[in-house]
Amino acid sequence: MPAGPGPVLPDPPVLPDPAEPPVPGPAGPRSPYPVNDPGIADPNKPGSEPDYVPPVQPGGPGQM
Repeated sequence: MPAGPGPVLPDPPVLPDPAEPPVPGPAGPRSPYPVNDPGIADPNKPGSEPDYVPPVQPGGPGQM
């Protein structure tokens, strides 16, 4: 019984061209908190509405 083709090997990685300068990344420190981003608290933008949490009857679901 003849053996089938060998395992399929992945393509080798494409290495960057050493003559080309690297792509610069973001500059400066970045806060993980979006509240520091300019315009994040603009009341005219979507998502600025307060969260609506419907009231729960006393003794209803989620009550102890």
